[in-house]
Amino acid sequence: MHFLFPFLQQIPVNQFLRYDIEPSSDVVRLLLDEGAAGDNSPPKRYRYSLAKRLVAQWERRGLEIPEEFYEKYAACLLESGSDSNDDVQTTVVSYFVTRETPIRSIEAPNLIAFNGGTGYRTWEAALVLVHYLHDRELDATRVLELGCGTGIIGISCALRARPPEQVVLTDIDGDVLAVCAKNIALNDVADVCTIQPYAWGEPLESPLDAPPFDLIVGADITYDPTLVPLLVRSLSLLLKNQNNKALIACTKRNPDTLKVFEDECAGQQLACTVLETTRYAGDLIWISDDAPDVVIYAITSV
Repeated sequence: MHFLFPFLQQIPVNQFLRYDIEPSSDVVRLLLDEGAAGDNSPPKRYRYSLAKRLVAQWERRGLEIPEEFYEKYAACLLESGSDSNDDVQTTVVSYFVTRETPIRSIEAPNLIAFNGGTGYRTWEAALVLVHYLHDRELDATRVLELGCGTGIIGISCALRARPPEQVVLTDIDGDVLAVCAKNIALNDVADVCTIQPYAWGEPLESPLDAPPFDLIVGADITYDPTLVPLLVRSLSLLLKNQNNKALIACTKRNPDTLKVFEDECAGQQLACTVLETTRYAGDLIWISDDAPDVVIYAITSV
């Protein structure tokens, strides 16, 4: 009704969402189809506010969020009629893993997805994995990050008192890599970090004389079950016959999606061990109590 009668848009969104709403409901259909309500379509700001709360509700209930919904959610934040990355409202966010050394990141904190990618903001799973790594010896000469997004995990490795010799941050999205490159410069770690485009499922291009990566990391890169087989294929290529490991942090939105990841690992002869299930990212980084838990997996070749 909010979408059909403009005066009802004066009702606060949180009152409208007193009841659970299913991803298949008419409300969601109207959010996805801007023309469905004719001239009475609500303004973008209102649709964004409603979409934001729907996402929070669905995550709390453990429901899978439709991919097209992410796209419309992002569109609410962009200026009308433009696909340009320049229209994304960005800011510099500082993440304090320690009080002395914040990690600074250029990102769009209110943006879930844009142009099919989700790498324009730092997700909770990345913060949890950064904290997990900070509390432990890294013991790695070369580190590879898959689906790096803002690059916060790889950059945090480079900011350690004893950093690796090389950290390679990879993503398939060139625009995301461009932002990641800015974050590398912003944190003054260009002597350690490099970026590289990489499509999962294929061998990673690397100099023939380069040693294998000691550690592969990634966070919130299993959310799309259709891409999980390609991700696990990449892990298999990077881990087979090597004395190395991967640490993958997965947000526990849908147990079925995590089961797909675990089953794919087993099918590729990879050991998949749960190290920790938590939403804690240290005393200096706040994560909402309503946020889903994050599962940290250790992946090794069998």
